[in-house]
Amino acid sequence: RRQWERNLSLFQSQHPSGSKYHTSQYTHRSRLFRPKTRSAIRTNEAAVAAAFFATEDVVSVYPQNDSDPEQRASAIILKHLLQYRLTKTIPWFQTLVAAYQEALVFGSVISHQYWDYKERKRKKRVPIKDAEGNAIFNEDGTQAEESEESVDIINDAPSIRLVASENFRIDPASDWNDPVNSSPFVIEIIPMYLQDVIERMSEIDPKTEEPKWKRLTTGELMETTKRAEFDSTRQTRQGNRQDPISDRTEEISDYTTVFIHKNIIRKDGKDWLFYTAGTKYMLTDPKPLLDVYPHLKENERPYVMGGAVIEAHKTYPSSLVELSQDLQTAANDITNQRTDNVQLVLNKRYHIRRSANIDIHALKRSVPGGSVMMDDPMTDVQIVNTPDVTASSYEEQDRLNVDFDDIAGNFSQSTVQTNRMMNETVGGMEMLSSNANSIIEYMIRTFAETWIEPVLMQIVRLEQYYETDEVVLNVAANRAEEESQT
Repeated sequence: RRQWERNLSLFQSQHPSGSKYHTSQYTHRSRLFRPKTRSAIRTNEAAVAAAFFATEDVVSVYPQNDSDPEQRASAIILKHLLQYRLTKTIPWFQTLVAAYQEALVFGSVISHQYWDYKERKRKKRVPIKDAEGNAIFNEDGTQAEESEESVDIINDAPSIRLVASENFRIDPASDWNDPVNSSPFVIEIIPMYLQDVIERMSEIDPKTEEPKWKRLTTGELMETTKRAEFDSTRQTRQGNRQDPISDRTEEISDYTTVFIHKNIIRKDGKDWLFYTAGTKYMLTDPKPLLDVYPHLKENERPYVMGGAVIEAHKTYPSSLVELSQDLQTAANDITNQRTDNVQLVLNKRYHIRRSANIDIHALKRSVPGGSVMMDDPMTDVQIVNTPDVTASSYEEQDRLNVDFDDIAGNFSQSTVQTNRMMNETVGGMEMLSSNANSIIEYMIRTFAETWIEPVLMQIVRLEQYYETDEVVLNVAANRAEEESQT
């Protein structure tokens, strides 16, 4: 948690908790923060956006056996189904860039893939007809009507939901290569409004057949969330602003946040799913995971955990922010010390004789053309001359920039300006950018292998199992036919 909170602070261009800049000794000193970390992450975000959204097609699907015409036709239809869902119903651009940002800041990103199905039942009046289809009228001549229940489908589409790292629990001894599926338990802490929890207690999902939640009183729901209200990582994520989940002083209402635990436990080689309110009250009875998520493979969970850096035998790998944190701290120190030095050169310090009759406030203001009254200027005040900072400070900053850009894969203008001899030729510029490009490509490839491909594979199986929208199927079929003809 401490490392996550430090990473978040550096990403937000803030000095982390415990920094010397938060002490009273630095109250009146320079406390600037050079946003080298944010700059590197923004560069990587732009690179991943260009890598995956440079063309109109956001996904490619190929058959395992290219000689099989049925597999080729299935791959083409699945491609256009995914193309439609990722561009129309799933905010794929925002989800992918945010997931990559999480991987760069926390070291890992977790997402939940599921089929989002919501319906609403309503009653309407319809005319009554006899067996021959003729209308039946009342005694007063009005047409007879009866009440009929209809179902309106609100949402029927696949969904990808990013899970905050602080709300996800796995066994730290799980396999580093596949931590989610190898962990004996997976627990997601879901913040929900009180009114939504009460609504779920009286509903059942007809699409996935999730079990109905047991009824609990409002007092029981609030009792289970007392210990989970404050979360240091979530508070750091919000910066200096109020925590939107726990820092609420008003009385209990429909919008009060409660914490629901979604538990997946492996018992005798089989995964079971159940919900609890906090850790005290059961909301559902345990049910086989494959009964709730029938599209999954054996021993697979509906969660995917990926990253941008590979570290063997480490469940939570280091992030880009963690790899460069000391260089970011050193860059801040050099900048702040040089700023303090410049301020001392322009605004001198003074040694003042104790009990001297001096206008101290006028002396501190240093107003150009101003005057300071004192009894004896020769003995009451002594000016302390501070030598100006030398060029070594700027040279040290340039070297720190090079080191930071080297580990972050960031080819910046400061790198070019530092290597004056190399950037005078086109070949030198290419040599400088090649190393940065290879590091960015490595991180994007790692992210694609560990998160994007497993996520899209689960979306493919969701489409194969649940897709019933005739409009979407017709659009995919028509585009597949056009592609096969060309």
